[in-house]
Amino acid sequence: MSNLKIGAMPYCFEGSMFEFSDMDQFKTKWQDLYDRKGTEEYSLEFLDGSNIEQKIYEAMQIDSVGSVDPKDLELFFEILEEDKIQTEAQAFAFWFCVSYLGYAPSVAFDIFTDLYVFEGTPKEYAQEYIYSCVPLSEIPSMIRDFIDFEKMGQDMIDKSSIVHFQEEGFCVDPYSV
Repeated sequence: MSNLKIGAMPYCFEGSMFEFSDMDQFKTKWQDLYDRKGTEEYSLEFLDGSNIEQKIYEAMQIDSVGSVDPKDLELFFEILEEDKIQTEAQAFAFWFCVSYLGYAPSVAFDIFTDLYVFEGTPKEYAQEYIYSCVPLSEIPSMIRDFIDFEKMGQDMIDKSSIVHFQEEGFCVDPYSV
């Protein structure tokens, strides 16, 4: 785990913000402020951590609701402890299952490894796909020059065969799960 820090901002004026990096810290600090000031509801914000932790956090949408559901927060820390998501591509696949396909985080955690995520452009995806079906050595050289992988990749996007996330650098086959 990295330098994970999540900030909890109370909804009432009497409470004060606190930071935590695991579920025990959250429970302890939450209980302390509840006992002293009666503060119950917080908005959470990802403050620091690895790209993988941030992508998992974003997928779980923990801070998108008014009141933090401790079960969501516990699941977030369980997923991190499980150490099943080790690469940015895996974190992206988990995020895609939750955010794009609409699976619950607990279900997405079980199926994200089935999702085909390709790191690269649609053109590169189309080229790899074609060469996985027909080896380059079996395609006559006079035909190879006429294969338009750029257009093929764009056609795959247009027909929803793949989804391209340019900023993250991934192409995803949404039907692979």
